[in-house]
Amino acid sequence: IGWLRNAPTRIFSDAGLHICWDVGDHLLASRLEEVYFAQFTRWKHLISIVHLHNVRMEGRNYRWTPPHPMRSAMDAEYNLSRIVDQLPRHAAAVFEYTPQHVATPVAIKTSFNFVKALTEKDGNA
Repeated sequence: IGWLRNAPTRIFSDAGLHICWDVGDHLLASRLEEVYFAQFTRWKHLISIVHLHNVRMEGRNYRWTPPHPMRSAMDAEYNLSRIVDQLPRHAAAVFEYTPQHVATPVAIKTSFNFVKALTEKDGNA
């Protein structure tokens, strides 16, 4: 992820390559939303797949948690509404969470519905 901070996007554009953007990894590496969005803005036009998850800190460890409209429900660190809202609409989303996080079927359905509502709100489903 550190390499992407200074890498020229034209290397990928010129080669016709796209990238897989891992939301949680980039949030952890960025530490601040402003830093995250600066990176995201540079690469957005090349993102074709998104690994979508939040992060729950457990001491010095972290776990992937499903995106959820109320991050407190998942003890998650980040508000994903703005992030999901700005994802490229053509990108495929891979929902992730670590096996140590036991998400209920209701939590998973809520996660899908949350992301779906954000991506459909402007008619760009």
